[in-house]
Amino acid sequence: MWSGIRRTLALTFALGAAVALTPAASASTAKIEVEVVVFNKGDYTAHLCGLDWLGGYCHSGVKSGESTTFTVYPRSHEDLVWSRVVVDKGGSAYAETVAAGDEVCFVAAGVAEDPTLEAVECE
Repeated sequence: MWSGIRRTLALTFALGAAVALTPAASASTAKIEVEVVVFNKGDYTAHLCGLDWLGGYCHSGVKSGESTTFTVYPRSHEDLVWSRVVVDKGGSAYAETVAAGDEVCFVAAGVAEDPTLEAVECE
């Protein structure tokens, strides 16, 4: 019985040591800073969001004709960044684009029941 427990403890400690000595993914992966700009050209007030591979940020109460900016941290300029529009008592939409530069832009449009969102060239 003791040999089985010792074997289990030895394997547990070996696995723990291997995990402890392995560099964390976030420590070994350099992140870049990208500005996500979302323009609301829809006929509604909305929650607009900017997201990267770990999560995102949202601003609420963005009225038609306004824009909002988020800073996200993708791992590289080949990674995707996303945006989302959510309309109170209406619909929602997602869009994505590659974080090719230091800034990416999205335009929210449409109507509250059927909002649209698309990646566009930044001006």
